[in-house]
Amino acid sequence: MKSKKNVKKYIVNQIIQDKQCEDDYVTKCMGAFGIWQALVCLLVSITRVIAGWHIITIVYLTPNTDFVCVEFDNDKTDLDEVKNNTCYDDCVKYAYNNTIFETTLTSEFELICGRSWMASFTQTILMLGLFMGVNLFGWISDRYGRRISLTVSVAVPVIFSIASPFATNYWTFNFLRFFIGLGCGGIFAVSIVLIVEITGSQYRELGGGLGIIVDGIGQATLVIFAYYSTTWRIFILSLGLVSTLILSSLIFLPETPRWLMANKQNKKALELMTRVAKFNNLSTDNIKENIDKAIKEIEEKQKNKTTTPGFTDLFKTKEMSLITIFSTIVWCVAGVCFFGINQYVTLLGSNVHIIVLASGLVQIPANVSATVLNIYCGRKTSSFSFAIITGIVMGILSFIPDGDWAATFAVAGLYSASALFTVLIVQVTELFPTVLRSKAYGVNSGGSKLASMIAPFVVNIKPHWISSIIFSITALIGAGFSLLLPETKGITLKDTSTSKEAVA
Repeated sequence: MKSKKNVKKYIVNQIIQDKQCEDDYVTKCMGAFGIWQALVCLLVSITRVIAGWHIITIVYLTPNTDFVCVEFDNDKTDLDEVKNNTCYDDCVKYAYNNTIFETTLTSEFELICGRSWMASFTQTILMLGLFMGVNLFGWISDRYGRRISLTVSVAVPVIFSIASPFATNYWTFNFLRFFIGLGCGGIFAVSIVLIVEITGSQYRELGGGLGIIVDGIGQATLVIFAYYSTTWRIFILSLGLVSTLILSSLIFLPETPRWLMANKQNKKALELMTRVAKFNNLSTDNIKENIDKAIKEIEEKQKNKTTTPGFTDLFKTKEMSLITIFSTIVWCVAGVCFFGINQYVTLLGSNVHIIVLASGLVQIPANVSATVLNIYCGRKTSSFSFAIITGIVMGILSFIPDGDWAATFAVAGLYSASALFTVLIVQVTELFPTVLRSKAYGVNSGGSKLASMIAPFVVNIKPHWISSIIFSITALIGAGFSLLLPETKGITLKDTSTSKEAVA
């Protein structure tokens, strides 16, 4: 009996969801998800590979490196008594055992002993760039369009990754690395927003999931570049050169009809949706009628608004303020856990290539499972579940000694942390209207990048079980805040908001 009631409830929910989708002018005009949407999703998703590459490069740039002092400032020290991985005040030259490249950042710039913090700082600089990038390009996206913002976002890391191998010192490299992070932050901020805005509500989970499933593929392919590179400079240069191919493909990227409509470029929106409808083999008879109706609704909502929406609009009402704060906290937790565990797992096992490959591939089923749970259980249940699993797994890991088994268990924690991100990426695009969507995504994603700036330092805490405990507690805190957010499954995306209007 209970089973029949659940089935009936599910059918009713699907009918409501389909009705919401039917009332959406974008879906009416160009379909919920056709061949055109699939091609654009693929094109946009590939850009995330660039960001994924550069975030994970740190495990190859500053790996665990054995060193030994081979020259002292006097001849009194017996070299046979010198211990490995030991710092000496009177040592003037160290030798390094580089197992991945002939030279790494650690060996070339001597990031050991009193300079060991600089290895973690290199990743922090990248994360600082990511933090500023998601906000900067989120604003550019809302102001000048998704297409322009994403194209510039991709161009920045391409240019600076090609320049980075020519850096002559540590600080020059980090200066260039900051701009790589800046562009990567823009890619994260704009790509999913663009995907969500061209798909219907019943395919939003699928679109968002497919959008970030490429992240894992990108990380897995990083192993190929590392395996065939002899130095860290060749490694980074090869990533930059291949990225130019992705940049050139963006000449085919269109603007989203929602942004065009929200910014009163109605003629362009009509032309675009007409072309898309024809491409998807749909009728174009009622497109103008649907757009005219949508324009009237948008103008009615905006008639009392005299200023362009800004970041302060995210805190204009009590409800929107709480949603912005709670969602940002959950994103901060996800950032610390995902980026931290991704780097942490490489310190536990013996073969970096295998661990990086496994860490990348495990994100694919993680994204798939998160998408399925998102579809059937909603955002709140999904985010809570994956945050709890991350907390439990990392808590148990604190009792497992370092080694390949610990690395395998940490990959399970990465699985749930990656799935949590999949849920949050879809959820945040549904919580806010079109005029604020990129800004809100920028604030949330920026929060995760800001929090992840501390992740490299957490990762390098000795003994390693302390890092596991920190990740565990952080994930459990995120689980609690995830319950404070409203459910957004199946809602129709809003294009505008007013000071009196609650968030979607």
